Amino acid sequence: MLMCGEQVLSLTKELVKVQSVVNTLGEQKVAKLIFRHIAEMPYFQQHPEQVCLQQTLEDDQERFNVLAYVKGTKESTNKTVVLMGHTDTVGIDDFDRLKQHACDPDNLLQALKHENLPPKVKQQLDSGNWLFGRGVLDMKAGVAANLYLLGYYAEHPEKLAGNIVFVGECDEEDGSHGILSVLKLLKHWQDENQFEYIAGINTDFVSARYEGDENRYIYKGTVGKLLPSFYITGAETHVGSCFEGFDPNFLAAELTRQIDYNPDLCDQAFGETPAPPVSLKQTDL
Repeated sequence: MLMCGEQVLSLTKELVKVQSVVNTLGEQKVAKLIFRHIAEMPYFQQHPEQVCLQQTLEDDQERFNVLAYVKGTKESTNKTVVLMGHTDTVGIDDFDRLKQHACDPDNLLQALKHENLPPKVKQQLDSGNWLFGRGVLDMKAGVAANLYLLGYYAEHPEKLAGNIVFVGECDEEDGSHGILSVLKLLKHWQDENQFEYIAGINTDFVSARYEGDENRYIYKGTVGKLLPSFYITGAETHVGSCFEGFDPNFLAAELTRQIDYNPDLCDQAFGETPAPPVSLKQTDL
């Protein structure tokens, strides 16, 4: 039988090999793969009502979330922890000529050995302790870890005091249809099972807070998400008569100046301040 780390690694590779770029059919494929994986567990064969392939609501795309829960039998309590993660990824165009390997960690590892890499990345590559591939950290390794925990407690509910809910949501990288749809089912399960949600653990990627930081962090809860967009139209004129028109880049620059890295726009909760807003994209039409 595979050890915990080996199982998580194997699950991660299996998930990464499904190219689930946001707003593509891959989102359907990865959700159905996860659903099958959970539904085949003996616990969920006995409790099929505790696993769900949920189509997103009010969405122009057909895609799905996967939710499941295990009820612990160690003691009588309604306390419930939500293990959450997203199953979609950003695109793979940035892999350039290595696009064909972007979702195949083993082949990508070999292909990268022939590339001119930054020293730190080459050191990580040569160490054999790193896994490369689109979505490995953001965040299929986290989803795999949650799947492992779900499976473990499905086999050993007598070791669980309370309940755990697994959430694999789609569309995190764009419009958030996934999590917005999930909330409705979480509320339904709360009413149906008297769940007392006490924590949400988001197993997204973990980064060092400073150079040389060896700590590994667990995120309880998650930051909010707001994606405003600005469409700016100028007034055309000849460059030699600039004051007869209006340069839209000037306004875009001022908006960026007021938004990017501005601590006044940070939320605060429980004595913590999350990262400030940044501009994700600017383009000239």
